[in-house]
Amino acid sequence: MKNFGLLILAFVLITSVIGIITWMIENLIIEKINLFKKLNILFYSIGYL
Repeated sequence: MKNFGLLILAFVLITSVIGIITWMIENLIIEKINLFKKLNILFYSIGYL
């Protein structure tokens, strides 16, 4: 019974770590996309001038 509790604890820790890592990666991807959009807008505005 004690081992089962440890197994659940390990599973929760692993899933939370994976969740945090995926969340961080998603945020980085979103930030890069936003940066590219901002750069594109900047280049277009410079091109129009």
